[in-house]
Amino acid sequence: MNNMKIPSPYLADCPERDTFIFSKMIAAWGDLDGARILDMGCGTAPLAKLCYLYGKGIAYVGYDTHKMVIDNRIFIKEPPLGTWLREFPGDDNWDIAISIGIPSLASGGYKIIEDHKRINPKLVVLETGYAREGASPIETMILIRDWYFQRGYKCLSSDELLIYKNNFPVPNRWVSVLRREA
Repeated sequence: MNNMKIPSPYLADCPERDTFIFSKMIAAWGDLDGARILDMGCGTAPLAKLCYLYGKGIAYVGYDTHKMVIDNRIFIKEPPLGTWLREFPGDDNWDIAISIGIPSLASGGYKIIEDHKRINPKLVVLETGYAREGASPIETMILIRDWYFQRGYKCLSSDELLIYKNNFPVPNRWVSVLRREA
């Protein structure tokens, strides 16, 4: 596991974190032109803008079950890019699936696991950490990874981010990138 320390404000506005996750995705995928990207539990969709900046003709679909996120677009400072839904899109033809801020099992983790079981993307980008509700979301991430491993996916990278705010560490974040083997 690689370890990276980045100074940053808290995760709600953490471009360094987003850039790090995006760089791992690009290192594994390459050119995003024409990619179909599903952002599962998109929240404020921190990677959408980066994907549109670096990819032409992409299809970016985000979904989140929280009504405030999709209907009211809270926390988003500019008009969103892509398509935004409040339910799973029902399509399994994705190049890349992204799950950032994976919740604990007690806070919706079972739903995101079931949604991952419904797709067969070429690349999977997972990120979680203890900065959420206090319960450990690591178990959810491990269950998602195990599901993909059982289906023949390989781990391309697994990294830990140590994020600091005012020289005080924010709980660690973990990023994994998995690829479907042909």
